[in-house]
Amino acid sequence: MKISKVNTSSFAISAEFEKNIIKFSSDNPNVKLYKRYMPLGRLEIIKTEGFDKGILFKRATARIKRNHLYVDLSHGNLYYAHCVGILHAKPRVEKIDLLRRVIDFTPQMLNTLSYILDRGSVQYDELDQDTVLELVRRGVVTVYEPRDNKILNILRIAMDEREIERYWVRSPCYLPKFEDKRYDLSSFLEVVDTIDDSYDRDSIEYSLEKIGRVIRYLFNCDVLLEEITYMPYLVCEHVGRKDAETVSYFPLCPKNSPKVKRNYETEVKLKPISLGTEFDTGDSIPIEKSTISFSDVGGLENAKKEITEAIIYPFLHPDLSKKFKRKAGGGILLYGPPGCGKTHIARATVTECGVSFFNVNISDIMNGKGDGAERIHSVFERASKNAPAIIFFDEIDALCSRKGLLEGSKKRILNQFLMDMSGVERLSEDVLVIAATDTPWDLDPSLRRSGRFSKQIFIPPPDLDSRIEILKICTRGRPLSTDVDFRKLAELTEGYSAADIDEICNNAASIPWKKAVSGSSERSITMDDFLKAIEEQESTLIPWSISAEKLLKESGEKELYKDLFDTVTRLNRKFGQREPEDKQRDEEEGQDYITVKRIVSGEWEEDTEEGKTAKEEKDIVELQHEKDELEHKIEILEERYRQGKVREDIYKAIMKDYQERLIEIELGIAKLTRNFNHFS
Repeated sequence: MKISKVNTSSFAISAEFEKNIIKFSSDNPNVKLYKRYMPLGRLEIIKTEGFDKGILFKRATARIKRNHLYVDLSHGNLYYAHCVGILHAKPRVEKIDLLRRVIDFTPQMLNTLSYILDRGSVQYDELDQDTVLELVRRGVVTVYEPRDNKILNILRIAMDEREIERYWVRSPCYLPKFEDKRYDLSSFLEVVDTIDDSYDRDSIEYSLEKIGRVIRYLFNCDVLLEEITYMPYLVCEHVGRKDAETVSYFPLCPKNSPKVKRNYETEVKLKPISLGTEFDTGDSIPIEKSTISFSDVGGLENAKKEITEAIIYPFLHPDLSKKFKRKAGGGILLYGPPGCGKTHIARATVTECGVSFFNVNISDIMNGKGDGAERIHSVFERASKNAPAIIFFDEIDALCSRKGLLEGSKKRILNQFLMDMSGVERLSEDVLVIAATDTPWDLDPSLRRSGRFSKQIFIPPPDLDSRIEILKICTRGRPLSTDVDFRKLAELTEGYSAADIDEICNNAASIPWKKAVSGSSERSITMDDFLKAIEEQESTLIPWSISAEKLLKESGEKELYKDLFDTVTRLNRKFGQREPEDKQRDEEEGQDYITVKRIVSGEWEEDTEEGKTAKEEKDIVELQHEKDELEHKIEILEERYRQGKVREDIYKAIMKDYQERLIEIELGIAKLTRNFNHFS
């Protein structure tokens, strides 16, 4: 899915007009009033023409014409301002339904219709007859015989001459010319950056690509989407009658009007929105998505800082970044437990950067029609054409697991992905690839090479402060009781993912909501509602941590993802979820701890021979156990290096640490062994 950030605005509401309509509906019990906003796409249309500059200058010079259109993305209508009154003081909005009627016309039909509309009427013989007949069938043109021809034919019949058979084609549809300034509603109406939240908003139902295609053919121009402007309208429906009449009113304010509705209770500041469309289809209907920023992401301060330095700053300060050789493109891998904010922070990153966003659904690539490798390549090409851009691959492990585990088409897809990742800089320096995974140990090691996902960022589970922030974010705009204690709830949700906490908030809110819609009195969300929701919601993080610890050990990559391994180990120890051998080791370590505690507390005097012997024996066992684990790590690391699964620089750095620690352990064992023999 391609997601583009789009700015938003709205036409101001006339307080006086709105008040009159509301009074009218309240005075008439059979009239039901609906308050709504329709989403208008503000489109810039650009036409390039050539002309000669007189007799002495024969060379044609390009002339660029510009205008703005407002198209209703919910109903497919084109709007323009019909000006009435002295000096156009009272503009009235009129709609043209032509776009909706011709949205599925072929290019030839649109070209022919455009030619007819531009000239008013055209001789039938000039046009393709099959196309004209189809346009007549669709009701957008008519074929007629001019009145002059009829009169002339009467004379020719009287003179016994052949009749003139000359027919013309015209359109009954009204469409102002390209240059008509009435298209630009913002020139006549007051535009504000707020909306009335008591108004419902119509959803987007028409494809921007289709609308843009129709306008390009009708006006022979280029089309760009500038922003989404919400236009308020009031619908009065007469109920109780079979032929219920519905009338729409536009409570709009002229430019610089003193009657603009301001400072009302339900006023909401408009934010940019994200419009998502499938990247591989040109006729998809845009989906409006709420644009989130880092302020909507609870916690993850370290990750935000890394992303800001590695992604956002290079995009926001391209000249400065180039000066210091900091590239905006490349690849970054986000890894961590599921439901902890990897996708969320990736979307917030797009908002902070203000660039095009291509959200790639892996299942569409793997299971879609056609060659998956070609589909992968098309994503990179589209992103390059829309640069600066970010491509986001969620659950990248499904696409790029180890080569040895892949066969046939899946292997070709992986190879194509690796080629495109290596060629990102060649395509465009401003294309960034972000990928997310819950299982980084399953990724093909070649992804970690320089030029691919050389930057890796760990997204951890939420800590106490992060959980408090997540709870506050998830309950924004909801009626909360004064007894709700976010800190207490955060303490009770330790071991829960951010997604779990969001679900808890939704379930807590549904308790009073269900009672209210069933007829009970409305009330706020209480602390008891949250406690009940927590009791019913099991953590999805703990079961994942159990398998993750085991798989990390088996993969031999727990040192490469040490932060992740330490996190899942801590969670498993904290909540008692351990493998049998781990539990046995914990019990042994627990017995050793009891012995040490007895020694420290004085129950077992350390300065006695028995106490010293026990302590030395315990220390030797611990060091020997650590030595065995370290030697096992070295064997796994050497094997993975021989297989080419670990980069040489990483291998040398880890091996150096292992060897140094191994020498320290062996010296410690030798020293303790001598002391132990002495006490024995």
